[in-house]
Amino acid sequence: MEMKKMSMVVLAVVLIAASSVIGWANTMSIDPGITAQTHAARERISRMRILKAALSESQKKLSTDLLQLTDSKFLPEGTTRAAHAATMEHWGQFFPEGALPALEGKMSEERVYVYVYLRSNVPTNRIDSYALEVTDRDEKNHLAVAWIAVNRLEALASLDGVRVIRTVVPPVVYTGSVVTEGDAIHRASDVRVAYGQSGEGIKVGIISNGVRARATAQTSGDLPLDGSGLSVLSDVVGGEEGTAMLEIVHDMVPDADLYFHDCGINTAAFNAAIDSLVTEGCNVICDDIGWITQPFF
Repeated sequence: MEMKKMSMVVLAVVLIAASSVIGWANTMSIDPGITAQTHAARERISRMRILKAALSESQKKLSTDLLQLTDSKFLPEGTTRAAHAATMEHWGQFFPEGALPALEGKMSEERVYVYVYLRSNVPTNRIDSYALEVTDRDEKNHLAVAWIAVNRLEALASLDGVRVIRTVVPPVVYTGSVVTEGDAIHRASDVRVAYGQSGEGIKVGIISNGVRARATAQTSGDLPLDGSGLSVLSDVVGGEEGTAMLEIVHDMVPDADLYFHDCGINTAAFNAAIDSLVTEGCNVICDDIGWITQPFF
């Protein structure tokens, strides 16, 4: 009998608790704003799925930003083609019609700077008739870097030999706000004193954005003169981070031969910079460049 009473009490407690939860749920109001946002998000996802399913084989080879440039229907809601093009122009990836002088035999038209990845058996000159200008070629990695007219992108992508077309994303120069004290931190000065090692016979290559104003550092004795300890292989990108890096190296190993090559504005040019420094016999190569679409290496 006692057990039966206890069961009845437990059942009553459960029913009271359930009634309370149901009452709370019934009184809780649902924010209509959240409901609207959820519905809008579902519509956007559904729209993207429909667009993706309708892509042609050529369009599938283009990166999203290029698709958005060729057809406004691929743009996110609220974004205009003009705004999208302006952003790409800011990063040096796009030039509108008339912004650049016409190339020989080719009209000045909207153009975009792209990587064209090719199949292993296709030479880079396969794209020449589709390009306004090919700036770099990497036959080893089956890659061409070129300015392509926007209205020719899909035609280029339709070639069997083309795997993917991606926009060139400019390099990032990693800089700090604090002057380095690397010589003391790494105790390079102790090595020079204790072992007489000052970098003599070592060639150090630096890759960065530029060394345009290196003359100031050379006048102050912070860098050797061109041809007398410093060789500048290429300096067309512009900037001064290369000068700063060379000064750091010169402080730590003052008798090393220094070499500089700018980073270029695409990964093919960056790889060529490494090759050039290796050809010059550099034992050590350093850079402060990042490519945000590339893995670390």
